[in-house]
Amino acid sequence: MTAAFELIKNSPLYGEMRGNINNSTDKERDDQVIIFLTDGVPSDGNSALSVIRDQNHALNNRVVVMTFGIGSSVKTSAILTSMGKQDLNSVSYGPIRRTTYTWVSDLDNLRSNMAGFYSFFSSSEEIIDPIFSVPYQDAFGIGLVTSACLPIYFGNLKGVACVDIPVSELLEDATYFQQGELSYAFITDSRGRALTHPLLPKPKDKGDDPIFVFAADLERSAGAEEILASMRRSESGNKTILSTRSFARGDVNKEGVHTRSGVLSHYFWYPIGYNNFSVCIVVGDNDRQARLNTLSASNDANTFTYHRLDLKNSGTTCKHFQRLARKDTSTVMLTATAFKDPYNYFERNDSLSDVNAYELYFRGQSNSLSSNPVKDNVRNSVVATKVGNTFWTSSSNTASSYVVWRAIGTIEGIMRVYPGVQLAKDYNHQLRPWWKRTLANKGKNTVSAPYLDAWGAGYIITLAYAIYEGRANNQHTTNDQVVAIMSADFSVTYFYGMLQEKFTDCRSSMYSCFVMDSSGYLVIHDDFVSVPSNPAKPFIEGIHLMVKVLVV
Repeated sequence: MTAAFELIKNSPLYGEMRGNINNSTDKERDDQVIIFLTDGVPSDGNSALSVIRDQNHALNNRVVVMTFGIGSSVKTSAILTSMGKQDLNSVSYGPIRRTTYTWVSDLDNLRSNMAGFYSFFSSSEEIIDPIFSVPYQDAFGIGLVTSACLPIYFGNLKGVACVDIPVSELLEDATYFQQGELSYAFITDSRGRALTHPLLPKPKDKGDDPIFVFAADLERSAGAEEILASMRRSESGNKTILSTRSFARGDVNKEGVHTRSGVLSHYFWYPIGYNNFSVCIVVGDNDRQARLNTLSASNDANTFTYHRLDLKNSGTTCKHFQRLARKDTSTVMLTATAFKDPYNYFERNDSLSDVNAYELYFRGQSNSLSSNPVKDNVRNSVVATKVGNTFWTSSSNTASSYVVWRAIGTIEGIMRVYPGVQLAKDYNHQLRPWWKRTLANKGKNTVSAPYLDAWGAGYIITLAYAIYEGRANNQHTTNDQVVAIMSADFSVTYFYGMLQEKFTDCRSSMYSCFVMDSSGYLVIHDDFVSVPSNPAKPFIEGIHLMVKVLVV
């Protein structure tokens, strides 16, 4: 019994869902429950009663104890009855929720007898506000959904009516909120669980039932607990505190995060009407979204060719790694981040009329997009990246023929790639490890460890560099705003060849050369270019130095 109470006190379920146990202003008094099942009379029954008294007094009598017995020896049990009634407890520490001991006479009925424990917590009060369920993975393939439910009364309770809402639609404004590198938004429910947060996967990316993280595990700065407690109570407010930002160093599961502490941050929170969610906007002091000057678009394919070559293609195509491609120009994809309504982007399929409308708008022949409008600065972002297309298509450098892909991804959500190919609808460069790794190493040429190309070229290595917002004197620091990241992808064998050309000793059998990244993962190694026993499954992705090199 002591261990059960300790589990409650040490779990985030207790600390986050309740906030300060002595906070009498909390609107909710959510009880927690210990279910005690035994097939014999407890040998330390009086001791168990004392533990329940002492432990529950420390928790203001918030824990309900429900006792169940199986077997003839516990058909009647004074000790188990007293444990459920908490006979030694004092009401001076809070109301006592007393329960009735249940004897299970038939083991076949054990599940049904115990499954009804929740009826103890039911309320006769009619519910008029919708209840939103914990998000779960829809069985029919919609993705992560939450059910908004209301009870149906006709004299008494007759049933429940629910409607399923995709979580990506419900949370899209917070998920795609952009103000600058130090600003973000997150949403919690009334229990303090984070539904969306920049340190969590986007709702659209979750493939399994989510494992919920409490907001206090993500917002750990001094002063944040007061904000989160207010959000749990569905209050509104604002507060300025010094907080810490965490940024992924690449693949967060392998490379971890780096932090920036002491960021002056302004928190603004407000309950979302008609549900149990609250949203919080966090704005870093003097943080802003970089914006390009207004640029004039020219009416040509080099300025904008939409990536859906299957819908409209006015040029000559070829096969590039088994992909339909254009080598006379780059193609541009508009990711969900580029649109004012990201959810609408995911729900609708591109049509030829959409492609025509995009061409007119981004080539400067129209001033608006009526069907699915993009954010204000996206057109400038498309026009600015045209210079990349000019360079890629005119370069006569011999090495350029060995580059698999060239790309520029912008903070505004556009992705320009050469050779021009169609990208998957859910592709988002800002979620890729190479993007996050480059942001974490601003001012440096950033090289990735080999990974399987999302565009079909097999295992590649990416070289990337961050592009800053322009300054009149062309002098930059790593504190400047990033507007885009440019990248070039190489095959593993070509990168190995460059290594041997640069360091000729690597060609000798006397030496074994390798390159690793700042996290210790191998970028290139002799084994990466040797023929594996199973060529279909080369083992080169996510290999740490300590796996291949035992003595350094």
